[in-house]
Amino acid sequence: KYNIVSITGAYCTTPDAGQRVYDLIHPLLSRGQQVELNFLGVKAYASPFFNYGIGQLLKDIPAESLRDLIQFTNISSVGES
Repeated sequence: KYNIVSITGAYCTTPDAGQRVYDLIHPLLSRGQQVELNFLGVKAYASPFFNYGIGQLLKDIPAESLRDLIQFTNISSVGES
């Protein structure tokens, strides 16, 4: 379980912030381990964050597997979409 605000701060907007998340979760997901990303306290999201944090996982892990392995909690509907 990762508290995103403790990794990136309250703003998930930059590629660098996304890369930090990716670097933490990629090894676990590659081994088939489940990961929970808790967005409690995050105030803003932007595409670059998700492109680097989640999007690049798709080069190694099928989308169907990611849906089963990653759980998003306390994320707004904007962040979820």
